[in-house]
Amino acid sequence: MVYIIPLILFTIGIVRYDYLKINRGKLFLWGIICVYLILLGGLRYQLGEDTHQYIWAYDKINPLNEFKPIDFQRSRFAPGFLVIFAFFKMLSPEIVYFQLFEATVVNIVVFYFFYKNSKNIYFAGVIYYFFLYILFNFQELREAMAVSVFLLAWPAFKQNKWVIWYLASILAFSMHLSAIIMFLLPVITLPGVRNLFTFSPKKTAIIIIGILVVTYVIYQRFFVYIQLLAISDAMSERAQAYGSHDLGGALSNIKMVLATIFEYAFYPLIVLYILYNNNKNKKENNFNKLDAFVLCNIYVVFFSLFVIVGGRLKNYFFPFVILLLSDFIFSAVRVKGKKYAFNILFWFVFFLPMFALHSYRVLYTKINRSGTLRTYMALYPYNSYIYRTDDYDQEKTYQMIFRPNRRR
Repeated sequence: MVYIIPLILFTIGIVRYDYLKINRGKLFLWGIICVYLILLGGLRYQLGEDTHQYIWAYDKINPLNEFKPIDFQRSRFAPGFLVIFAFFKMLSPEIVYFQLFEATVVNIVVFYFFYKNSKNIYFAGVIYYFFLYILFNFQELREAMAVSVFLLAWPAFKQNKWVIWYLASILAFSMHLSAIIMFLLPVITLPGVRNLFTFSPKKTAIIIIGILVVTYVIYQRFFVYIQLLAISDAMSERAQAYGSHDLGGALSNIKMVLATIFEYAFYPLIVLYILYNNNKNKKENNFNKLDAFVLCNIYVVFFSLFVIVGGRLKNYFFPFVILLLSDFIFSAVRVKGKKYAFNILFWFVFFLPMFALHSYRVLYTKINRSGTLRTYMALYPYNSYIYRTDDYDQEKTYQMIFRPNRRR
């Protein structure tokens, strides 16, 4: 039930505030949902695969007042995150206070980002809840902190304030190494390069095919040399792990390939195509930074089919896909020269497959061959520091999926 409450509140918000455009109480409900999600993620007790890794690391780390320079070399965490981690270890041996801090920062930033940039914030919120909330609050905590800095720096990127952008990039990189992408992103605004990040059907299709060819060659021929770029033992370990058959190879399951494309690339491609056709006077070289980040997400999806390490970058770009989809819903659509305004039932049916397929894949995937253990069992029943319980199926699920040497 604790997981259903936000869904009910988001649904009320979508109907009342996004669709009917009623303003009274809009921000209040938005704040209530944000606080609820903070407490849901912050107070969890041993829920989420990576949570066990963080608990293990938290138990081993020295408190900040006992920290030594060698601790930075021994840890697989980026230095900025490590300092925050050690600070909370100094305050308490219980990781719950760090979890509350992380959930507070991430959810406030995400909710603020959507409130400032989306026309339909509740639809944006429900996509976040389905696609990113578990990742950002139960699993990939370090990268979630980096993504939060990335989202806060979005206005600087839009306005070409590169000093602020690169300062934010340094801060995000100190949280997670994947934020190195932030140092490269201003390149897409350069003349000549920006054309690759402006949507047109034929050009985008050619680029996607090119990405598939290049990444296949990388996987087959060159991936092993990525380890040579490692600048620390921790990075070398990560490169070796992602180069393994389990994490670095092509997605051998064709169903998984199709599901990944459908969930993360199909809908933004459809919306970009509709918007492209809706505006006949729009020039193909009219560079839009939001659309560019959406295309970055699409390119990353296809890149990660063969080099799965690249899939982590979806966490940075998918919030901009959410902006695109949330602004598109309830808008008039041009069909053969005529504009049509569809009702809420149409939009429900239109987006339902995206939510349904993702939920099934993420929550109902088999953990064991018999299918008696499913991925949702790692999250349900909900267990908190306020009321701790033991669940046999949950323990068995963690025994099946938890790998001490597989670290994210």
